[in-house]
Amino acid sequence: ENRVQLIMLIDALRMFKKKCEITIICNEKYPLYPFINSWIDTWANNKWVSSSGNEVRNRDLWEKLYELSQKHKLKWNYDININKHAEYRMLEENFIKKTSTED
Repeated sequence: ENRVQLIMLIDALRMFKKKCEITIICNEKYPLYPFINSWIDTWANNKWVSSSGNEVRNRDLWEKLYELSQKHKLKWNYDININKHAEYRMLEENFIKKTSTED
């Protein structure tokens, strides 16, 4: 599930071709905390090694998300009820369709 969340964020950020301000609303803290706590900057500076000395889990996706995040000004919000928003359901449905055609 963590990989799916990161892939959805990557796909969403890829839709923006020009630099802009983007508000990202998450119902999980997994993709949110590394950005609001600046862990992702530390990981990138430490060649994707965490403070425990291990490689960051899902490194490939974090690297891509970090790269895309540098192109925009991101604002992160937590909303446990995000799945009630129509936009979220649309993104989720599009992701499911995309992944099912790639199998």
